[in-house]
Amino acid sequence: MEVGSFIDLVRQRTDALDIAQLKASGLLPLHNLHYRALYYPPSKFYTITSPANSEEEIFKGLVYRGNPPLVVYIHIPFCPQKCMFCYFLTYVDSSERQIDQYLDYLEKEFALWQARLETKISPHALFIGGGSPTFLSCRQLERLLTIANNGLNFFACKEFTVEAEPGTLAGIEGSRKLDILKNHGVNRICLGVQSFNDEILRAMGRHHTVSHSKDAIQQIKNKKFQSICIDLLYGFPGITLEMWIQDLLEAHTLDVDGYELYRLRIVPHGYGKAQIRQYYENNKHLFPDLNMTCFQKMSAKVIASHHGFQEYYRMFFSRNQQYNPIYQLGRTQNLYDTIGLGISASSVLQGRYMENTSQSLEHYYSFIEKGRLALDRGRIRTSDDNQRRAFVLPLKHCGINKTQYQKNTGLSIQELFGARIEKLKKYGLIEDKDGAIVLTEKGSIFADEVVTQFYAPEYLPFPKSDYPAGELSPYND
Repeated sequence: MEVGSFIDLVRQRTDALDIAQLKASGLLPLHNLHYRALYYPPSKFYTITSPANSEEEIFKGLVYRGNPPLVVYIHIPFCPQKCMFCYFLTYVDSSERQIDQYLDYLEKEFALWQARLETKISPHALFIGGGSPTFLSCRQLERLLTIANNGLNFFACKEFTVEAEPGTLAGIEGSRKLDILKNHGVNRICLGVQSFNDEILRAMGRHHTVSHSKDAIQQIKNKKFQSICIDLLYGFPGITLEMWIQDLLEAHTLDVDGYELYRLRIVPHGYGKAQIRQYYENNKHLFPDLNMTCFQKMSAKVIASHHGFQEYYRMFFSRNQQYNPIYQLGRTQNLYDTIGLGISASSVLQGRYMENTSQSLEHYYSFIEKGRLALDRGRIRTSDDNQRRAFVLPLKHCGINKTQYQKNTGLSIQELFGARIEKLKKYGLIEDKDGAIVLTEKGSIFADEVVTQFYAPEYLPFPKSDYPAGELSPYND
């Protein structure tokens, strides 16, 4: 199919969404800003004044025996350049000594976790992200992976992912780094391509070029990693529908195993800051409207289907389930516990939420120097938190089995959320399917807005005045 044919098909399916009706219903905020439902409760509500703000209090009564499964995240906060859209804690222009020092403290943090849990952590999946972990030199990358291998028990680990910046994996140096990753058991590379247009990459503040991305993809394939997926960003100013479709088609031309699509975030889900927020406030006219954003999202579904890919996890498309992201599915769909290491990393462990300091590297180091985990925010989830979390996160991605939900919580979905579910069914956003509550195609386009319908009022991302007073305003009972 030609680009024009794809556009016609996408337009037909996007028109069927009836966006005007959804706006009037109160589902969508008046300003059309998007809030990404990533955690529940949202991490911005975990402050140092929360009930569980001390290490002793938050770990009270916790007994870790390596079961049930959990996943591990390691944060490497160093990058070649700060991207315009990035809300994560990162540092640029870091010296070799500064990165070495960070690795010193990361190794000590592993030891503190082992002492706290009285055993090595046994992850079901491990994800090293950032930042750009592959920005590290070959020597530092070797050390990072050695720290991870020494600090974790890998007997049950099914997936070991490293996030990569394309320019750092291109050329001879990139080939050497890939050898190091492969030799240490990494089996999945997540490559931050973002766009196959050099002009857009420059506007995003990306350090790499399209040529770097293509070179890195080929090198990863040559090294025969088990899986390679790429990240692509939509909703960024300047990306036309034609450009976006070309990006998606290019991903299939390069024969990657999967791709994950991210909508540009103006509103952070936590405390992070990004240049894009101020740019948006000064240049709102340059940003795509809601119709264009929905066009871009729908085009991904159309093109993926045309090439035999399926959306196995919300906005993650792959050729088959073998390439599903075990880390992300574990954290959001299966509700596995998570242990995060490194500055700003978060952990979820037996009903406890913990977040490492994000104030500064020096602040992170100061905790560890005192023999303490670097936690400065926390919360022990309430029963209401648990009931909503067990519904919201799976619903967004793959759906929630009604029998399994009752087994996990002791309560029925109908009892807790029946009235809200019926309203959403009326608008064609969710449905009962094979004993589960799932999003329809229409609902999946507005997945974040649909699941925030089930948030407790105090956790809603926007004030009541930002929503039309329709039937689906999240503030309505």
